Amino acid sequence: MSEPAETPGRKAISVIIVTRDRADVLPRCLESIAGQQPAPDEVVIVRGNEQSFPDQLREQFKQLPIRVVQCVEPNISLARNIGIDHASGEVVVFIDDDAIARPNWIGAFVDAFETNTHAWIAGGTVLDARQASMPPEFLCGLVHPSGRQIEVVAGDGAPAPRGYIPSVKGCSFALRLDRLPSEFRFDPFFRFAFDETDLVLTIHEAGGGVEHV
Repeated sequence: MSEPAETPGRKAISVIIVTRDRADVLPRCLESIAGQQPAPDEVVIVRGNEQSFPDQLREQFKQLPIRVVQCVEPNISLARNIGIDHASGEVVVFIDDDAIARPNWIGAFVDAFETNTHAWIAGGTVLDARQASMPPEFLCGLVHPSGRQIEVVAGDGAPAPRGYIPSVKGCSFALRLDRLPSEFRFDPFFRFAFDETDLVLTIHEAGGGVEHV
């Protein structure tokens, strides 16, 4: 497959979606990606042990430059690493297959990395549509080097508790691969959760920045 056609003046963008046996929810995610401005230069779908990627989805979203790769083992860290290995963009943006991106989702990450040239990873507010009582600014995380995590209300101006740093949510975050050391990858020890938190702490310990958008 050819390299993504980068728009002059900005970094190439790869969206990575890890999916396993959830073809019923994937179309909504892809639809939200198709409406992004700026548009991604490629969409890397890391599928599980399904026989093949549905032809109807390729046809339905033929405007998206989709690349499909496979991770047979059910391990989110391995799947993310496979996605990175097959991505051509300098900015890689992760989204879960059951998540829906806002129209400015990619643009917010691009702006964050341009504003904070120290940032290696960026994340933002995530809304849970299943919990109507949840405040709209909720799910902006902080993490302590000990591994303890807390949730905060984004943009309320309150200082972070001492020792805590911004964290990200695994269903929506981005990496600057051209800033991130090549050996910094997701630890396969974390098979189903906390993989992104572990990477945030590794980046922080190495002196890299973590940005909230």
